[in-house]
Amino acid sequence: MTYMNPVYTYGTERFMKKCAECGIDGVIIPDVPFEENDEVSGACEAAGVGLISMIAPTSKERIHMIAEQAKRLPLLRIFIGRNGCEKPDYNRYSCYG
Repeated sequence: MTYMNPVYTYGTERFMKKCAECGIDGVIIPDVPFEENDEVSGACEAAGVGLISMIAPTSKERIHMIAEQAKRLPLLRIFIGRNGCEKPDYNRYSCYG
């Protein structure tokens, strides 16, 4: 997992090729919105590296769209908010199928 700035600075295509050379199967870049990931997904596909999209529980309309385009399993973010900042209320979450 990394952010887009180091990938962009290194060169998106070059970064993904290097990932493939190092044996990395997939990357998570959380600050690239799904709707704006064309450059990254193209570079990933060309290098044979999966782009793993994150799905938030609040993304109800986008879940199927993201899942349909996923080459690898999407990552479901289970909790709303920052990790570890509060005790989760498991009753407020449901499965999306």
